[in-house]
Amino acid sequence: DVVFSFDRIRGPDSGYAYPSQVADIAAVTAIDDLTVEFKLSQPTGPFEIYMAFPGSSIVPKDLVESGWDLNAKPIGSGPFKFISYEPRSAITFERNADYYETGKPYFDGMVYRIVSDPTALSNGMKSGEIHFSNEVPPKDWEAIVSKEGMVNAALEGSRYFWLIPNWETPPLDNVKVRQAIGIALNRAAIVKGAFYGQATPLLGGVIPRWNWGYAGIEFFKPQGDIEAAKKLLAEAGIEPGIEITLNMVSSWPPMMSMAPIIQANLSQIGFKATIETMEVPRYWDEVWGPSNFDITVMYWLSPLADPDDFVTNTYASTSGVNVHKGGSKEMDDLLLAAKSAVTIEERKDLYRQQQALSLETMDVVPLVNAWVLAAHTGQLKNFTPMRTGFLKTLKDAWLE
Repeated sequence: DVVFSFDRIRGPDSGYAYPSQVADIAAVTAIDDLTVEFKLSQPTGPFEIYMAFPGSSIVPKDLVESGWDLNAKPIGSGPFKFISYEPRSAITFERNADYYETGKPYFDGMVYRIVSDPTALSNGMKSGEIHFSNEVPPKDWEAIVSKEGMVNAALEGSRYFWLIPNWETPPLDNVKVRQAIGIALNRAAIVKGAFYGQATPLLGGVIPRWNWGYAGIEFFKPQGDIEAAKKLLAEAGIEPGIEITLNMVSSWPPMMSMAPIIQANLSQIGFKATIETMEVPRYWDEVWGPSNFDITVMYWLSPLADPDDFVTNTYASTSGVNVHKGGSKEMDDLLLAAKSAVTIEERKDLYRQQQALSLETMDVVPLVNAWVLAAHTGQLKNFTPMRTGFLKTLKDAWLE
């Protein structure tokens, strides 16, 4: 099953959503019934973390080959068994009595409700109908956590937002212009206006402060620096009055809230900025896919604790999110060296160099790191939220 599972996701036509995580696997061999050997094509620092990622889960070979639809009826070795899925409504689980951690989980079952309306989620939390959420809307955070008996945890997470200037659209092809935009932005205002204070300004690279790859570089000022930005534009020979369009997804509240703040900052340094909004399907087809934009904003929720997932995704020239047509050989070489280094200290130094280079070239403009906002009723005991937003610690929790 192990060999089959990895061969299945690392093939060129597998359709696996995270191919970079298995790209360095040269071969997987079963040594005996309890031992599997992985041969790598090169040293891979995050390899153990990649193996712990849910996408690397082992699936039963005989069922898959018999035509079993894992998308409709998932089967694994986790603490809960999949029972049913109601589209856009709920997923129902029951306890896995054969789970390898004896005695766990403590719940007999669990219903994971899909609540797309932030107001409905907030009302469910307030009424006690919903025991737990790690996606509490920032605007409702204070109201929910102030409710008697509610337990909460707000911690810096792994969902970061960045502004993307299209390198193929003059004058955004000029690094000083990209730097000027980055320096002008008031990240403190974005944190307050778009996240109700529940986020951290990214003043250097995209790696968050809690991660061991964080370099501690403070290139930007939290409130922005309009005069420094104007100076850079003057050095680039840019006159005031250039029209620029900011494309945003209308169904993502933080995007819509930060749009006028970004627009105002762009106007302060001489751009005539216009905001264009659209729903997700149209945005993917008309803006993101064809790289048809001047400036846009996107976010990435890193499911891993390794810094490689933050920076390679954002800065590699071959990345699937390189819609701005940026990147360089120097950046790609640094990313590969950092991923391939053997020790944490070596990797940490290389990621510091990478973050410094990213600010010199300003491929994209880091904005903020959103917090994980987890809250639950007092009935739920022994739950520990994770920075990645994963829910695997629910196996250790119980209801009273």
